[in-house]
Amino acid sequence: GWFGGDVTRLWWKTEGYAPSGTSSDREAEAQLLYGRLVRPYFDFQAGIRFVPGLGTQPSRTYAVLGLQGLAPYNFDVEPSLFISQTGQVSLRFTGSYDVELTQRLFLQPRLETNLAFQSDPAVSSGAGLNDIEFGVRLRYEIRRQFAPYVGFTFKQSFGQTRALLVQNADTTSQTPVVFGVRFWH
Repeated sequence: GWFGGDVTRLWWKTEGYAPSGTSSDREAEAQLLYGRLVRPYFDFQAGIRFVPGLGTQPSRTYAVLGLQGLAPYNFDVEPSLFISQTGQVSLRFTGSYDVELTQRLFLQPRLETNLAFQSDPAVSSGAGLNDIEFGVRLRYEIRRQFAPYVGFTFKQSFGQTRALLVQNADTTSQTPVVFGVRFWH
């Protein structure tokens, strides 16, 4: 979500994953970002990302630099650079596209990928391509500013990250059901 005007905004982003099985597979993150319009339809964002320690993994805090906006052909894109408090640098790219089924019902294919420049075994992150996640969400806009959604994702880990997950007896691929709400003021 975000709060603010057309030029400057305060963004907050949260995401979590809690399977019904072991607690070691749980994931969560929260971001608080300052956004400033730099081009029509694009915000430059800078702020902080916090990933709490769940299971055996330690907490991590990251500085965030990124963009968020509407690319040609109405693709929503979010490239982000993260620098952790221990100096690890990683990139994330998220892209989505809204398919309008009715004036209030939208189908949203979504792609997310993570890349790390250094290994961080404490959080099961290897250098190189970490994972790719593809999902589909069905969103109903009760009002344009408030829209619950439900969907599913498929996430596959690669390379050193996959090896670290296998070593820690974690799953290297997941297909969870997702639900949430998208809102802004």
